[in-house]
Amino acid sequence: MHKVVILGGTGFIGRHLSDILFGECERILISRHPPGSELHSINWLQGDYCDPHLKIPDCDWIIHLATPSHPSLCSDSPTSTLEKYGLAFKRLLKKMPSKSRMIYVSSIHVYSQGNLQPMNEDDLAEPMHLYGQIKRQDEHILLHAQKGIIVRPSQLYGFPPPPRSILSDWQSQMCNPDLSVIKVGNLKLERDFLHVRDACLAIRQLIFSPQKHLIFNVSSGTGVALSEIANALGILDKCQQDKLRFRQDEQITWVADNTRMIKTGWKVTTNVIDELKKMWV
Repeated sequence: MHKVVILGGTGFIGRHLSDILFGECERILISRHPPGSELHSINWLQGDYCDPHLKIPDCDWIIHLATPSHPSLCSDSPTSTLEKYGLAFKRLLKKMPSKSRMIYVSSIHVYSQGNLQPMNEDDLAEPMHLYGQIKRQDEHILLHAQKGIIVRPSQLYGFPPPPRSILSDWQSQMCNPDLSVIKVGNLKLERDFLHVRDACLAIRQLIFSPQKHLIFNVSSGTGVALSEIANALGILDKCQQDKLRFRQDEQITWVADNTRMIKTGWKVTTNVIDELKKMWV
């Protein structure tokens, strides 16, 4: 049985991944916050990957889900923030047990604006925003160290929805009986939505199936317009464009090619519109 350490294991992805690996792997969660009662038969260690005193138990795999808290709100300059988290990640890699490998959960947001769609793993990756820059920096460090695999999930959704996402924003407004309109950004945007369970099944696939590639897009491979989702949920006539949710620099289509991941034997099992209807309507 594989022994797996999950860094940031009590977050949105971590809770679902722990459930999927139950009975197949010995799971050790390392996080700032204790796991909820829904996570059964699991070992938990309190810790932060940025802590220089953090100790990593012997394991076969480290799943790195931990991310800086609100990096865009960091009081340091972008350069200082990148240096801070880069040093922390290098320190973490040095602490890895010699037999361990890492699956680093990056993001579709490492890609560059203007890339041809859909984007594949070999496309230019020069992110504009700090979150993507931190992820891309960690990718470079991991590839140089030759200690693991990188996965780049697209826009993940599930229940409860991840914080600070388009869909969680919509849901919170829909659940507020005092609101007669739903404030939205650009409904023409096409985004690549993937259910968090499918993303976790991709990570599971990489744990149990050795691969020759080092970077994998974990995505639906299909763009869905926000207007199509709003229409399917029956809220299109309530949507009202809000300047605070509308960014002029946003690329209209943002889709990742999942061909490489599909070739591992993994597949997409869900559709965003069907799943949202089950959860919300």
